[in-house]
Amino acid sequence: MEKLRRKPARIARIADMGQGRVAVVGTIVNKDADRLILDDGSGQATVLLVQSIPFTAGNIVRIIGRAYLHTIEAEEVTDMSDLDVKHYTKMLELKKKAEEKLSALG
Repeated sequence: MEKLRRKPARIARIADMGQGRVAVVGTIVNKDADRLILDDGSGQATVLLVQSIPFTAGNIVRIIGRAYLHTIEAEEVTDMSDLDVKHYTKMLELKKKAEEKLSALG
């Protein structure tokens, strides 16, 4: 039997995530038992949790899940405390500019 595969998550900033499956990196601002608020510098998103996670406010995490405007239903939450956030943000800005130039070319 063939294994079903999920659509890959699109790397995005909160301000640009729209809808669909996304991967967003940010800092946990607030956390309750079933949700957290994530801030990536471009905006904040509410992340709905399906299970308990060991992270608290101030931790840097990557959320992979399904986005609906400024809400993400988390599928996976990963520790990203070793990430250089400044360089990561710069990489996302360059990626966005390149995509805009490509789409302008047709």
